[in-house]
Amino acid sequence: SDTQWIHVVPCPQPSANFDISKDTICTGECISITDNSTIGSGAILYRHLYFQDGTPSIDTTLPPTAITNICFDSPSYPYTFTITLIDTNAFGADTVTHTILVNPKPAISIATTPESILQDTITLLLGTCVNLTATASIYPNGQTDGYPYEFFWTPNQFSPLPDFSLNCDSTGVTVPNCPYTTACPKTTTCYQVKTDAINGCSNNDSVCIKVVKSFDIFVPSAFSPNGDGYNDYLYVRGEGIKTMDFAVYNRWGQKVFESTSQALGWDGTFNGEQANSAVYDWYVKATLFNNKQVVQKGTTTLIR
Repeated sequence: SDTQWIHVVPCPQPSANFDISKDTICTGECISITDNSTIGSGAILYRHLYFQDGTPSIDTTLPPTAITNICFDSPSYPYTFTITLIDTNAFGADTVTHTILVNPKPAISIATTPESILQDTITLLLGTCVNLTATASIYPNGQTDGYPYEFFWTPNQFSPLPDFSLNCDSTGVTVPNCPYTTACPKTTTCYQVKTDAINGCSNNDSVCIKVVKSFDIFVPSAFSPNGDGYNDYLYVRGEGIKTMDFAVYNRWGQKVFESTSQALGWDGTFNGEQANSAVYDWYVKATLFNNKQVVQKGTTTLIR
């Protein structure tokens, strides 16, 4: 009889494995991945690393390397995401997963009184003060979560420069971890408040207070919308304007422009066409940060 020999060799499949730098992070934070996959012989032909709701969402780099800056920008509530690695060679595939808990940052905001408004920038007369109130919640709709947040303001009353004049003592709340404070800056100052939530995540908000010696409001007597970058728009000028209604009329009484923001000016067009060189009437009604009502009207010349 004949004898035949069969030589059997190992056909090793890959053993997928990886480590993550952190398994609990806050919204907007990033992690890094170290690939520790092994294989007895041969090479890994395909590698897919999936990051659920991460940025990037997938990595297929070969040969495997350390991956940094995998970031998670959601959710607004605690959520566990899955990271999956699939290694494949000529003999098969192996899969391994890890999970990561992403906690939301607390939503924090600063309100100013007596105006009782939420604004990034307000204007204050020199020598006057404004109350700042910070609120925070881990709920995206701002619902109170019952956690006793501590608020840290900067610059604070311990700053070496006296112009900041931030004081928490008047409310009777422990300094400096107070939600209410009074700012009496002598120069334009930006204040920031920071807080930490029970889940270990932190967030901050800021408000800038522009200090002026007087409130005023005016509209230039002429502008030239010729595209040269100089005086191309007609704006309401001045300091201390909290709200405003601004309108421009042609000589037939047609309203050619209106705005409720100092940042939005007239570009000299009407119904998509360039307005003629002429004298135009304007009307502005404004409320200043000291709650004074101002009504002005006048004319401006459009020059081309």
